[in-house]
Amino acid sequence: MRSCDGHEVIMTASCRNSTHYQRFLRLIEKASPTSEIVIVADNLSSHNSKSTRE
Repeated sequence: MRSCDGHEVIMTASCRNSTHYQRFLRLIEKASPTSEIVIVADNLSSHNSKSTRE
């Protein structure tokens, strides 16, 4: 959620994997192209996969 205006980025996915997580990250980047982005995530393996880090 953007704290300045309350805009939320929401995405549903059929499973929790790196592909869907990366798609979600791209949506966040698109929604806030000029703002600093801070993400707090749990330790799900898709959040730290090699392809996500790249």
